[in-house]
Amino acid sequence: RRNSELFPDLWPSLDMDERESILCYMIHFGLVCKLHDTEPTGLIDRTIFLVPSLLPAAPESSEVWSINEEYDQHLSVSFITNHGTSNSEMEDWSESRKFLPDTLYFRLVAILVRDVKRVSDAFKNLYMDCVVINTHEYCYLLCHHVQEHALKVTVYAGPGCEGAPAKVIDHLDKCLGQVCQSFGVRYRFEMFSDNYHG
Repeated sequence: RRNSELFPDLWPSLDMDERESILCYMIHFGLVCKLHDTEPTGLIDRTIFLVPSLLPAAPESSEVWSINEEYDQHLSVSFITNHGTSNSEMEDWSESRKFLPDTLYFRLVAILVRDVKRVSDAFKNLYMDCVVINTHEYCYLLCHHVQEHALKVTVYAGPGCEGAPAKVIDHLDKCLGQVCQSFGVRYRFEMFSDNYHG
């Protein structure tokens, strides 16, 4: 993450208006993603950003998420392009129509990390292609599978968290509804009974 208060030091030759213009372009093209809203004054220089290109690669999966075969529940979110589709193609989820822009994933993550229990948790397990979201209500692993144009989610549904999968789906649906509007894609949730293998 980067605090934009540092940008005057990065771009000392630019005045505030020029910095704001550059940041707006970077936000538009997904080079940075806002981690929270701007200050009441509207000054973008007070905003904290997620910088996708600076995220580290994930270590071994076992170090990111402790697998629990008894209580882990799995789901996938598939995406298809919404451009140039006729009514007959609206439900065509074939491989040729799958499409998940990288910047959509990072913008979604920037929204999701706002839910964590502690600020330190937001960046504890945040990597280039996966993140662990640990809130007071649920804990889940979100992974970006580039080749499959899909997001795969593992939700802990053990004692006291039996309703977590439904809550995670509902929350992801709301967040994706915000993010997908500007990308021209459709998405659907797919539940799996055994580690993404049906």
